[in-house]
Amino acid sequence: MVLSNSQWWASSGGDAGYVPEGAVWINGTDEYFSDTPPSPSSVRIGSLSFWTKPAVDSSSGSDEQVIMQQDWTASGNEAIQVTLQYDYLIFRLETNAGAYLINRATSALYRDPSAWYHFHITWNTNLTGDACVTITVNGQQVTAFSASTNPSSAADSGFPNTGKTLTIGKHSVTTAFEYYNGYLCEFIFQDGITSSPSDFGEENSDGVWIPKDTDGISFGNAGFHLDFADSSDLGKDVSGNGLDFAANNMGTDNFTNDRPADSGEDIGNYATMNPLDYTGGNYQFSDGNLKVYQSTASNSLQARSTLAVPPGAKIVAWSTMTTGANAYVGIC
Repeated sequence: MVLSNSQWWASSGGDAGYVPEGAVWINGTDEYFSDTPPSPSSVRIGSLSFWTKPAVDSSSGSDEQVIMQQDWTASGNEAIQVTLQYDYLIFRLETNAGAYLINRATSALYRDPSAWYHFHITWNTNLTGDACVTITVNGQQVTAFSASTNPSSAADSGFPNTGKTLTIGKHSVTTAFEYYNGYLCEFIFQDGITSSPSDFGEENSDGVWIPKDTDGISFGNAGFHLDFADSSDLGKDVSGNGLDFAANNMGTDNFTNDRPADSGEDIGNYATMNPLDYTGGNYQFSDGNLKVYQSTASNSLQARSTLAVPPGAKIVAWSTMTTGANAYVGIC
């Protein structure tokens, strides 16, 4: 079954606020962004802000869902890594020898494939205590970690690492696995700058954390802003630094109206198929959970999508059955 990006859509409720101009989904198989950053303003201070909707449950697999990574060398020592592994958010900066400068693994799980999350991370390796890094999710600071390492003394990190490939959506060296499967929106790195989550998001009248216009923020020399607004140039940097990323194995079909906002004009948080909510087995979810394939025909197998419908609201939903017998679509 195929769900069109313009077909299953859910209003987030409340006032719309700022509506991001673009978003993308990447398939977890071979799609990713890549670039080589210039000389940085700082290798000790930085901030990262991005919105994502994960499309897969990573708790049962050993492979990391790498959101962003750059290595020191081809040996795989991570200058920086941001990843979802076992549904925990992990943030790391390493030395060239592979020792952790900063390592954080959240105790909380981020696995809801129907929800957009805003992650904001800021770090300073001049500091040696817990204040060396701050992580917030949807405007709330994370304070519980299953792993926590701080620098033993002020030190340079390896990021940004001039001359080494920076990737968004996969491991920067390994090619066979560790691709990210999910949606991305408003991906921003600030080089040498400590920012606040309130620079990127705010609560609407319903208390929901939503994006805000980032015009006027600073980026530093190696900073970038991928707004994914140009479907023909998905990796375009709109920060003014011109650090355009290659969109590898991607095309205009990766552009989506599924975004952490509600414009009332087919732009909002879409109800995609839910890989956590099905009965039976033999299901394969793909294309940002817009497609589901059932390899064994059986009435006992069911895959579902959920859509919140406010009282008095009217919705229209379409689906396309591509192949198969004994297959049904229902709304209840």
